[in-house]
Amino acid sequence: MNTKVLIIDDEADFCHFIKKNLMQSGMFDVVVATNGKDGIKMAKEERPDMPGDDVAEGAENKIGNNYILPKPVRTKTLIETIMNILSKIST
Repeated sequence: MNTKVLIIDDEADFCHFIKKNLMQSGMFDVVVATNGKDGIKMAKEERPDMPGDDVAEGAENKIGNNYILPKPVRTKTLIETIMNILSKIST
């Protein structure tokens, strides 16, 4: 079973790039929202294993409340960060 991740970012192209790359890894199902309101709705409906959110106007992407990844985000780094967060959540 794949891990379901919710990506919330106001840049639709960025969301779809991340979605494509995470899904190509074969480890994730990805749900995308391009604003906070839709993100909350998607979180309630889709029940992701881990949400990711945008630091609105900075040059950084905040994920899992405590992890900040510099943009551009490398797919390998994103996957490693997601796996690290999930391992902490499950312990």
